[in-house]
Amino acid sequence: MSFGFEQIAIAVSWLTLALAAAVIGANRGSSFLVWFAAGLFLGPLGVVLAFWEGRSCKSCRKLIPEKARKCPYCQTEAPFEEG
Repeated sequence: MSFGFEQIAIAVSWLTLALAAAVIGANRGSSFLVWFAAGLFLGPLGVVLAFWEGRSCKSCRKLIPEKARKCPYCQTEAPFEEG
């Protein structure tokens, strides 16, 4: 069984999308591996969903990690907004 250029290009593109989703998700405070798996199974949709991950501070509106109890930018305490 030989793979053609198209199949290899599709596989590389799909892995690139999975890596992009993982990096975006990790930068927003979530697990790199979870978002890599989501990107691997969902492709472009995984990247779009990774952009919706995270919370923002109600005071300064900056994106903060999911596990943060205090905004690292303005030091505001919880609660925070989703998205």
